[in-house]
Amino acid sequence: MKTTIITPYVVTMVASSITNKPAEEIRSETRKASVVAIRDICFKICKDHLFMVQHDIAEYFGRNRSSIAHALNRVDRNLDKRPQYRKLYNAIIEKLDL
Repeated sequence: MKTTIITPYVVTMVASSITNKPAEEIRSETRKASVVAIRDICFKICKDHLFMVQHDIAEYFGRNRSSIAHALNRVDRNLDKRPQYRKLYNAIIEKLDL
């Protein structure tokens, strides 16, 4: 059985494959709502499943720590309010086998 180590890069690539958004765009500074949602979900997965601290997430995605904190709060609200958001989150988690 092959073991895959899940990294922020892998999370981003899986999100990219599911959403058909380029990984570079997910990591970019774009403020397109569709990309921001995907990026925020990647932050949440890195925090909750990869046990990364906000500083390390910020470093990988080219953000500052306070941006990550704000995004994580936004994700928590959206997961409860938006069914499509929850579906995307679950699809990424399932594909990552977490």
